[in-house]
Amino acid sequence: MVHKVIGPDVTIEKVTEMGRRLGFEGDAGFIWEGEKIAMVDRSGGEVRQFAVWVNSGAVEYHFVEPDKLYPSTPPSLPSDEEAKEIATRFLAEAGLLPPGVYASEVVVGGSYGGIEGEWVGHLLVRFDYEINGFPVTGLGAKFGVRIGDKGEVVNMFLVWREVEPYGKIPIKTPHEAYQELVAGGGSCVSCEKAVVEKISLAYWMEVCSEKQEYTVPVYEFKGKCLDENGEYLEDFLGWCEADP
Repeated sequence: MVHKVIGPDVTIEKVTEMGRRLGFEGDAGFIWEGEKIAMVDRSGGEVRQFAVWVNSGAVEYHFVEPDKLYPSTPPSLPSDEEAKEIATRFLAEAGLLPPGVYASEVVVGGSYGGIEGEWVGHLLVRFDYEINGFPVTGLGAKFGVRIGDKGEVVNMFLVWREVEPYGKIPIKTPHEAYQELVAGGGSCVSCEKAVVEKISLAYWMEVCSEKQEYTVPVYEFKGKCLDENGEYLEDFLGWCEADP
């Protein structure tokens, strides 16, 4: 099934309403040559920014101070389960948790190194969702909340597009898609040698700056990039369109 993207209705009035739910004061306005509508809040003594991408409806929120993400002293961070609960509650209360989106994993969001050693600066709570029972992938498949000292939400980046069924198309077999990738088709992480360990169907999501009319099925390839000696370098990720 191909799905049609329901274009986002991003206006100054709607962004202002969203910002108010996050405690932002002041007015919203266009930035980045009209690509975003943003609000800046200084009411709490710290500078925060909230922005919505006009072409996709993607949402950004962050503190301007970098030490929120990379504190110069070890922060007090919640457990993984507590971090999931904090992030989920924050999004729900702000009206930014679409149906079917759920916290899937917690990873180290960033580390800080200083004279006293190195420590985890913040946690990243990743969220997943599906379209028609298949996961979302691609350059725009980003939906995460970053948790800092004492469980404070210090950053979030949410890409989510509302879709509706459009029509069915025939698709390649996994073997055909793999052969296409080996022959240089599709796109993938650049590495000299890769071992593909998993092939699965998913729906492609464009980056937040782009307008997207349809979500189409793709084959996603996961595995490992290896050096000339067969040693692991990094995770391998590749895609190939599923339609013939």
